Amino acid sequence: YGDNYNVWNSNVAVKKVYRRTLRCASVSGAEKQTTLKLQMERHDYDEEYETRDEGGDGWANQGVGLFVSFSCTGTCTVSNLVISGNAMAINYQSSDGVEKALSKNNIDMTVGGFAGRTMNSSGTLIFSGVDMKDLIVYGGTSTGGLLGLAEQTGGGISIQILDWSISELTVSKNVTNDGSTGGLVGWQHSKSSLKIGDETNPCSVDGLYVSVLGTSADSNNAGGLVGGVNNSDITVTNVTMNQLQVNGRKSKASSG
Repeated sequence: YGDNYNVWNSNVAVKKVYRRTLRCASVSGAEKQTTLKLQMERHDYDEEYETRDEGGDGWANQGVGLFVSFSCTGTCTVSNLVISGNAMAINYQSSDGVEKALSKNNIDMTVGGFAGRTMNSSGTLIFSGVDMKDLIVYGGTSTGGLLGLAEQTGGGISIQILDWSISELTVSKNVTNDGSTGGLVGWQHSKSSLKIGDETNPCSVDGLYVSVLGTSADSNNAGGLVGGVNNSDITVTNVTMNQLQVNGRKSKASSG
């Protein structure tokens, strides 16, 4: 919610935005394989960022996902879900409808099937029995099938993605010189650790397509499971991958 103009005012800008943090102990389907079909598209025009870059009141799109920002402390669990559909953020050059590549001015925009980012989180976040099926995740600067940006506050956060599967997932974006794209996590930030899979439950990929389309190769990254890693520990266990494609145009690094 925020400080808006009157409804019939021709200026529809949001002058000031106030954010509350929703802290969740758990998110779970009522039974195994509860499906969430997303139909999310966020459209922005480049002019909306101009005044912000100059210290003004320009709009800042925080991103797209079932949760734009998922915050947890202590131990949080996400379980028994199938995420499908579309989660997309598209930036246009102007009202002519031509898409423009995102730049560092749009660094706050994160996109993920479950959450755009884990802002203000600490403790342990556990995903168990969460599948991504027939899902398209597009746009942003940190973009992942499950999480766009895994970040921390204070002592850091431990993220565990256990007992999961991917079937026909596409994760992609169009950027200039800054962005990370991954099948599960777009960018794994410092002071956070990531555990993918465990010894008990096999995890599988059957149809995963990850791409980053850049105009320069400054810091664009694409990875099958994780796009970019910044001083973080990652372990991968018991994962079988089939039909994996990772593509980068003018990317710093692209790898399965």
